[in-house]
Amino acid sequence: LDCTPWCNDLISFCIDQVGEDNVYLLSSPGGDNWPAWSGKFLWVKKHLPKFKEKVILTRHKDLVVTQANWILVDDKEATIAKVNKAGGKGILCPAPWNSLRACVGNEFYVVEGAITDYRSQN
Repeated sequence: LDCTPWCNDLISFCIDQVGEDNVYLLSSPGGDNWPAWSGKFLWVKKHLPKFKEKVILTRHKDLVVTQANWILVDDKEATIAKVNKAGGKGILCPAPWNSLRACVGNEFYVVEGAITDYRSQN
């Protein structure tokens, strides 16, 4: 599986916004499928090597993103709701399975706009 076409643009935007020291990859491997956990790490090591020591694997993103100035970009609405309830800021990324499906193809612009709006209000 390759990076999405907008992956590097989004990472660069986030780094420009908050600095490289403050950008991490948070991913949720499926269930108790341990090969999926190691596969996620190997994927990051191959495609985003500068983040190989900045990847956090957890099924509980809401326990990690708990501060008002911490932002999580995710494609699952339930995860966004949990993060927002926990005190962080969740931003929904368009995907065919969520309410922003009509914006698929414009993922970077949707997320960039949401981050920009959030940061201008806080």
